[in-house]
Amino acid sequence: MNRISMTEDDLQAWVDGALPEMRAGEVEEYLAAYPAEAERLHAYRAQKQALKALFQPVLDEPLPERLQALATQPVAV
Repeated sequence: MNRISMTEDDLQAWVDGALPEMRAGEVEEYLAAYPAEAERLHAYRAQKQALKALFQPVLDEPLPERLQALATQPVAV
C-alpha cells in the first residue's frame, strides 16, 4: 500500500468540499486507514452543516439600506 501524503490543509479542504475529485478520493482512502482522523473530520463536517443551517436564514436576509449605501459609496484614494 502506498503511503498517501496528507496535510491538515488537505483534510480541512475535504471538510469544506473544496478538493478536486481525485484528491478528495485520496483523502477518503487516508481516512479509511485512520479511523480516529475520520471521526474527527466527520465531526467537523457535521458542525459545519449545523452552523450553515443555523445561520442560512440570516444570509438570506436583504442587506439593510444603510449598509447598501456604504457598500456603493466610491472609495477615496
